[in-house]
Amino acid sequence: MMRQALVLCMFLAGCDRWQTCEDLIDWNIPVSRDGSDEGADAHVTRAPDGTIVLAISDPFSAVQFGDRRLQGAHLAKVSTDGVIEQVVPVSAPSQYASIVRADALGNVVIAWGGSATTVIGYGADLQQRWSRVAGQGSRLPLDVAPSGQIALATTTVDAGQAMVSLLNLDPDGQTRWERLVGNESIFILQIADNGDVFSFNGGPGGMRRTRHAASDGAVLEQLAISTPPQLTLPDGGFFQVGYNPDGSASALLTRFASDGREMWSRTRDVRALVNPILTTSGDVVAQTSYEAISGPTYRLLVVDGETGEDRNEVSMCTYQSIFAADAEHYFGLGLIGSPSIGLARFAMP
Repeated sequence: MMRQALVLCMFLAGCDRWQTCEDLIDWNIPVSRDGSDEGADAHVTRAPDGTIVLAISDPFSAVQFGDRRLQGAHLAKVSTDGVIEQVVPVSAPSQYASIVRADALGNVVIAWGGSATTVIGYGADLQQRWSRVAGQGSRLPLDVAPSGQIALATTTVDAGQAMVSLLNLDPDGQTRWERLVGNESIFILQIADNGDVFSFNGGPGGMRRTRHAASDGAVLEQLAISTPPQLTLPDGGFFQVGYNPDGSASALLTRFASDGREMWSRTRDVRALVNPILTTSGDVVAQTSYEAISGPTYRLLVVDGETGEDRNEVSMCTYQSIFAADAEHYFGLGLIGSPSIGLARFAMP
């Protein structure tokens, strides 16, 4: 689809009737429930080489994916130019894929969630290579490094209490080391460039970021933080999104350095910010939620990741869950809802 500059969103869902908005779509592939324009349940990641990997799994309907009708769980690969390269049916223990990650060799790791989570590793051909049960809970965190190293949280119940462990796996799913975390939660995992693992934990002692040694998982340092971050970096830095403490209808975007020092904080006159993504050029791209219930519009914000200074801001015709960005494009997947444009690449404003 060719990019259209400044189109009038009259009568389009997702825009105020008279709101002028930007249509930045380069290409899109429908990912919708069969026979409708409602978005289907799917999860997505962008591999280090730019390939897009989707886990398509909707327990309520067949899924229209491009020109294909899919029934049941499938994995798919799409090129950075929007070409569907591969679609493979898979036997999943649950219809829901909660997290999808890929390494530099094209191997894929997926957490399939339900009443319990099963983590499955697939090769670059999307064929299953290994599987292991990660325990109770439907959204247990994991991260995959470009090298194929995997960090995974598991949960078991002992005497009525949930006990969390942190695992480090090799690309074949074998355990390198395991560390008991205890009766608390791990919200996010981030593998550092040197193989250390950052876990963002919450429990009776409050929220903190813990660094675990790559060799054996030993705790190297801990840093108290206020809330779970929305975007983490391999050096231990992170971004938080929140509301203005003065109670005004505005949102905060704050960047913290690897040592926990606040680098910058910016207040925006929007109801909320969601899906902050770091581009390959170091900028941060984030979206607003609905601007108004009666006539929803959206804004896309681009800020300098090092300083927080504004790069650009546009009103958008569509709302997508942003999952990746390079220097010239960002990528999004339509959430469950109607209408949805599915998987799309957008030109950076």
